[in-house]
Amino acid sequence: MASLRLLAGVLALAAAPAAAHSDADYANMGPMGFMWPSDREWVDSGHAMKGPCGSADGAAPVNRTNFPLTDGALALEQKQHVFDVQVSITFDEAPSNTSDFDVLIPQDRIRALDFAHVCIDLPTLPSAATEGRNATIRLRYVAEYLDPNHSHDRRRHLPVNETFYSCADITLMARDEFFRIDDIPCFNATGDFDEGHSHDEDDEAEVEEGSDGDDESGLSKGDIAGIVIGSVVGLAVIATALWYFIRRDRREKQMVQRMTAAGEAKSIAETRVSDFMAPSHILRAALLLLASSASVLAAPAHPLEDRFAALVAGNVSLRIMPLGASITYGVGSSDGNGYRAALRTLLNDDGNPIDYVGSRANGTICDNEVEGWPGYRISDVLEKAELSVPKTLPNLILINAGTNDCAAPAEGEDPAQAGERMLAMLEYLWGASPRGTIVLSTLLVNEASDECIRGINDQFRTLVEEQQARSKKVALADMRGPAGPVLADLVDGTHPGDEGFKKMADVWFAAIEDAASRGWIEEPQALPANATDPE
Repeated sequence: MASLRLLAGVLALAAAPAAAHSDADYANMGPMGFMWPSDREWVDSGHAMKGPCGSADGAAPVNRTNFPLTDGALALEQKQHVFDVQVSITFDEAPSNTSDFDVLIPQDRIRALDFAHVCIDLPTLPSAATEGRNATIRLRYVAEYLDPNHSHDRRRHLPVNETFYSCADITLMARDEFFRIDDIPCFNATGDFDEGHSHDEDDEAEVEEGSDGDDESGLSKGDIAGIVIGSVVGLAVIATALWYFIRRDRREKQMVQRMTAAGEAKSIAETRVSDFMAPSHILRAALLLLASSASVLAAPAHPLEDRFAALVAGNVSLRIMPLGASITYGVGSSDGNGYRAALRTLLNDDGNPIDYVGSRANGTICDNEVEGWPGYRISDVLEKAELSVPKTLPNLILINAGTNDCAAPAEGEDPAQAGERMLAMLEYLWGASPRGTIVLSTLLVNEASDECIRGINDQFRTLVEEQQARSKKVALADMRGPAGPVLADLVDGTHPGDEGFKKMADVWFAAIEDAASRGWIEEPQALPANATDPE
């Protein structure tokens, strides 16, 4: 007998979706993720990119779905240019940080999925998993879309990678509590709907090695909503599914209207909206719909398979230099670690060996090297980098510098030329460590000098855009985006506290994933034979 297929119930309540999101929400989502039922309040598209769950943080969830303690599986549905899916779990009642989660399936094992539902068996759950215990399953994934505001020459839109999050809140139950079905429909949908899925290995997603997908799948790629995690539910599925897809079609039409008004994507209007509402597509979608989660409304830029060769391998060693001033050093954190401990956890979860390098040591973590110099301006930080980088040859350099160019500018160093000074640093780093990829952050909100800092941030954004146009390996970590620290996260108007540093780690991590998806990160160079700790 085929193994029992049990999946987390999501569409069991037909009324749940109506209470979760309004028409206005759908019209303004953009690429974002959410879970059904509405156990987590969706705030805006910016929260979809905010760990750990892409939703409002705070109170413990009140709506939970029963999930099997053993033999559980996820139904995933692939949308073009959604890739690197990581599955993790936490037993915290109200998880608020990415570090609260333990990885069940690392992202390098689900590189690609077929363009429809496939079943992913969950591995044995951690020992903390017991009957009746609450847990949260999280998906973290990367989506690519065309950003009309992100173009080097303003004549074309560039593909942009973003990391998204979504969570399903569950209660673990014994297998015997579930209605038993030997064959639960969970299949690739490359042909007609059948009576069930016998759990053949050939029909599973290629979790070990991944699958590049197939342009010939039965459902057109424009008809697929996104990644989903869900469950087989009762007879109400068909009606609820039809409701969902009608709502989604309304949302798709609104998107296309906005895009068409801007002179974009006529073909999308033809293939994604009018064809989608064909009765055969609605019926098939209704039969396939096990749940809807992590919807990613994205206009694909390139064939999906073109992206996989560019992604960083899961075991690439990361020799990271945190480079900057007092925030980099960890001033404001209770343990001196700053963002480094939380970022290390995120990167280790992805299977990457980490080695922080720098001429200084600060914090309670064992690997506590850093190149952070409190009070230093951009030009001062460059002088220190010139001493340490040739000896350490980092392949990843995280720069947060420039706040002191506003707070205490040196004579002859106008903040209006901070971008030029930063360019000099970037050019030095590329020359000194040829395999180095740079992640430049915008400056944090600041109670006293924010007007000046906003001006420098504008320079940094322009600088990154211009250097990327020159094929330079530099990504932007936007600390002033919706996921970055806010004034309330600062302990003294300048330096973040522990929670603020955790937010910084999330932003750094997303930017590193962006750099990795562009194929920039490579193994570090061998250290010079006479390398010593920089003085």
